[in-house]
Amino acid sequence: MRGSSGSLLQLSQEGKIERKRGQGRPRRNWMDNFKEWFCRRLRLAEFFCDPENTETDNDADHSRTTLPDFLRKPSPFTPDSGRDIALDTYIKAVTTAIMTQRQKVVSPNLILDEKTALKELKTNTDIIIKPADKGGAVVVMNTTEYTTEFT
Repeated sequence: MRGSSGSLLQLSQEGKIERKRGQGRPRRNWMDNFKEWFCRRLRLAEFFCDPENTETDNDADHSRTTLPDFLRKPSPFTPDSGRDIALDTYIKAVTTAIMTQRQKVVSPNLILDEKTALKELKTNTDIIIKPADKGGAVVVMNTTEYTTEFT
């Protein structure tokens, strides 16, 4: 299926339309990244949780063989699901609630003429647009006056 811009469109499993850029793989949605990160953090916390052992390992031999944090390669390990039914149910409920929320559609607050005028002002090299020192005001100055005043 081709879109109006000529890019290839793909219907994903969730029913969303994702654009494929060139021959590369489709970009991941930030929600998918968050879901993966969230699930992994919870599963790791459950996997390494040991309430009976509250002591830290201060063995001298162990500290000599352990690399500093900045030299260690991060582990991709994620514990399998099914170890804790309550955790699996919680993860499923939270991710379902997050994924089913409707995204707020933001309508633009500028009309097309205002957008083009703002773009022209930004690219105009004869003027300099700076925020004021105090308050929310904006200062627009001639470039030659600005350079003579502040040099």
